[in-house]
Amino acid sequence: MKKQFLLIMLSIMLLLSGCGSKKDSGNGAGEQNNESQESSETVAVDEGLMNVTITLPNSFFEDFLDTSAEEYVASLGENSNAFKNAVVNEDGSVSVTMSKKEYNEYMTELGKSIDDSIKELIDDESNSLVSVDHDKKYETFTVKLSTDEIGFVESFMAIGFVMFGGIYQMFDGNQKPHIIVKYVGPNGTELQTFDSNNMGNE
Repeated sequence: MKKQFLLIMLSIMLLLSGCGSKKDSGNGAGEQNNESQESSETVAVDEGLMNVTITLPNSFFEDFLDTSAEEYVASLGENSNAFKNAVVNEDGSVSVTMSKKEYNEYMTELGKSIDDSIKELIDDESNSLVSVDHDKKYETFTVKLSTDEIGFVESFMAIGFVMFGGIYQMFDGNQKPHIIVKYVGPNGTELQTFDSNNMGNE
């Protein structure tokens, strides 16, 4: 069951990428409605003294999982030792409460899964990645290439690094992740920097 919840954490990045692409061309009330929609479609993390509650948006179950929120909560209830409580809220979102120990274990596994995915990219000989360094919170990535030229494949990977950082930040309680991806050449020369706050406007 722990793996199932971790899969939820990883898979929701696809939902978040879809939510992030929804824009309203109007002003005033339109922008307020858009902000309200985004707030209801993001992951919320409420960290208390002993427990942590993670709220998953209803749209995740509607658009991505082949199950309802009620069925998901029922499946979590089968393993009462892993979670203290799981409920479906009035808006259809699901709130899962766990101990801080369990939460920290999930975050460690999430980081490991991201690192494993990055390693697969580095090991893939079809691209020019040499190494990828990041900070503890996955907010900054330094991507070293074997050449001073950034190819299409390598530049497209910036989106993936932003998604990796974004999903980790969301589950770490940051509602507005800010991810920086810096590309450097074989000698450490800075080639290009991608800022998640600007990528949607480029």
